Amino acid sequence: MKSEALQLFAKLHRLSAADTRSPLKEGQMVTGKIEKLLPDNRAIVRLGTRQLHAQLEASLTTGKSYWFRVHTAGDTLRLKMLSENAFHHTRQGLEETLENLGTKKTSGNLALFQSLIHRKIPFHKQALKQAMTLFTQFGESNIAREVLEEMLHKQLPIKESVFQSLLTRRESSLTILIGQMEQYFSGKDSLSRTDEDVIASLSRLKGNGSAPSFLQTLVSSLLKQVVHGEKTGFHLLQTAGIVNKEVPFSEFQRVWLQWGKNQGLTPESTKIPAAQTDRNNPLSHAKPLPYGLNSGKIINDFIHLFQDQLPKKAVSHMKVWLNEAELYKNEPSVVNGQRLLDTHNQLKKHNMHHLIKQTIHASVKDEWVNFVNSLSGNIDSKQVLSPAQKQAFDRIRASLEEVLAKQVTDQSGKFLVNLLLDAPVGKHAKSPLPLNKELLLSLKSMLLFSGIDSEANMKADIKSGDVQSQGSLKTMLLHLLQRDSDTPVKPEPAMKLLQFLNGLQLTAIQETNHSLQMNMVFPGSILKSAEDVQMDFEGRKNEAGEVDPAFCHVLFYLNLENLQETVVDMSINDRRVQLTVFNENPHKIIKITENYQSMLADGLDKLGYELLSVKLRGLNDRQLEKKAGTPFDQLSDKGVDVRI
Repeated sequence: MKSEALQLFAKLHRLSAADTRSPLKEGQMVTGKIEKLLPDNRAIVRLGTRQLHAQLEASLTTGKSYWFRVHTAGDTLRLKMLSENAFHHTRQGLEETLENLGTKKTSGNLALFQSLIHRKIPFHKQALKQAMTLFTQFGESNIAREVLEEMLHKQLPIKESVFQSLLTRRESSLTILIGQMEQYFSGKDSLSRTDEDVIASLSRLKGNGSAPSFLQTLVSSLLKQVVHGEKTGFHLLQTAGIVNKEVPFSEFQRVWLQWGKNQGLTPESTKIPAAQTDRNNPLSHAKPLPYGLNSGKIINDFIHLFQDQLPKKAVSHMKVWLNEAELYKNEPSVVNGQRLLDTHNQLKKHNMHHLIKQTIHASVKDEWVNFVNSLSGNIDSKQVLSPAQKQAFDRIRASLEEVLAKQVTDQSGKFLVNLLLDAPVGKHAKSPLPLNKELLLSLKSMLLFSGIDSEANMKADIKSGDVQSQGSLKTMLLHLLQRDSDTPVKPEPAMKLLQFLNGLQLTAIQETNHSLQMNMVFPGSILKSAEDVQMDFEGRKNEAGEVDPAFCHVLFYLNLENLQETVVDMSINDRRVQLTVFNENPHKIIKITENYQSMLADGLDKLGYELLSVKLRGLNDRQLEKKAGTPFDQLSDKGVDVRI
């Protein structure tokens, strides 16, 4: 049975998911309630969480519910009434509808059907029949019903394989499954190369990095890359300032190939079987690395480089700002000055200036703000930049260009994450990552290496010509199971973990034209927890189709060593943050929140957010109410959305 905290997290997740509007599709069935009749044969109709303006071509009654089938004609949505009689939410009404749909009137079918109507989930007739067959097949349990509702709500294929994956995702724990896989391997007399790769991948996901494993991965990767003439690691070392930018790749390649030859090393020989100790590490007897490299300095420099990375949008805005500022400096016209101001306002609008200010030198942060503020006076009086302003701009430009020079490509970024996952980066490291960056690293590792987005990565790798990219955990598990296909008993932990990752892949990201939802799970080890860390993110999109950081909703489930089970609910509306912490003993964490509230407020302020409130509630708090009208379901009160 789920704990109270997990039940609360699931309830808050369902409330959030209910507000995400998937588009209605041709042939779907849906109930609609006539809320208000308007002049000129128009009406306000509620379809699930949608409130639409309809042009009526049929006679309907205010306050009544009807069954409709969705039809589309170009850009126009049409709803065809399945019956002129109103639908009644009674057992008799449900049974009559099931009979009309050609399905059996069993208690299980009635329960599933009633729940779909209650949650206002549209469905296709054939999908409903398939769902009811699966429901009967798997014992008509509550969790089976919830999985099928999720499949219909997210319009996933109603197949047993999909159902099994989502069921495993709900019933199992990633942390426990990883432990079972490790136990399975520990009981084997010998390990194959695939076994060793799986063990290494599990270690990465858990964040169990060490200096020897980091060095092993780095050297093996660099030798492999220089053999194939691939420059990802070379560029990464130069960007981090570890290798001088004056060194050409041809020299770097020659030096590393000669070093590997002198040590008798190849890319494969540097891979250490998981069961071996550091004494068996072939690198432990190797001569010093080329260019005086050592693992401690590289780890430290890579950690700093990871923290210096900015979102692509911020980088793009920064480049535009620099171009506009250079143009205005050289040609200080009213037009050029206004363009620079508009560009800076765009930075502020998208909250990018806060991110950029965190990465530039402290000495020029205030200068940047003052420089932009002084532009208005220059433009109004049509004055050119003063010598002091030009000097300030030169310092700002140098700092911004230094930030830009530290940004890495997508491929180098993937390699950086891969290396850091093998490195000690936690609180006991020499130069540890801040917790927020450590969580970001875990998120990236789950996306890049668990196999959640393996199909997308494969397409990107093929497009970029990177055919040597490392396989994901999901791919390795498939290889392991296929290798053992002739054995009568397959390793159940591998099958379960593969199903879990498939289920996670199916539900990780849900995107519509208006919003994006992400549901992620991390091994509990990243927070020294015995259970998974779960995160839900929901954000609405702006006019450009990008997620708007000013409006979002984030949920966390944590089982911490001292605080025990905790659910954190963070709602952001127009950059105003409301935080609610649910815990079994909220009175015990009052002191903790008081101590950290000012620090949290300061941190949010630096990012351009305002902390409105921090509330503490018990896990059994029953005052949870679905908000009427969230930022994600605002509808126009004009025009016609649908014809009936």
